[in-house]
Amino acid sequence: MRKLCMFIALFSMLFISLACGAKEGKPMELKLGCTPEDGYKWEYVIKDDSILKIEDQHYEESCSREAMGCTGVDIFKIVGLKEGTTTIVFTYYKGEQNITEAIYEFTVSSSLELTETHSGSYFDKK
Repeated sequence: MRKLCMFIALFSMLFISLACGAKEGKPMELKLGCTPEDGYKWEYVIKDDSILKIEDQHYEESCSREAMGCTGVDIFKIVGLKEGTTTIVFTYYKGEQNITEAIYEFTVSSSLELTETHSGSYFDKK
């Protein structure tokens, strides 16, 4: 009987920890052109960070190291946290000069899937 009680207690603790754990959706990647070697960088502001988060951000070069002014992409991995709609404004800077903006409106479904629409001067240039 004692073993049964211990088993039930352990099973209950496991179930509660799984049920209360933070649930996240499948990540979506955004790729924005960038030339960090020339002093350019992307910064972002999330309007409501309880709806989604940027889980990872990294840069990938698209040319060899020897090339001057090499361009590449900043890759942002975005994950839904709860159902809702929010905006991320990405601003491309060199020093303190605002060069362009990429504005994404994200909708996170009840299953935590992400969909997006975008606007801003970054897309006008393409």
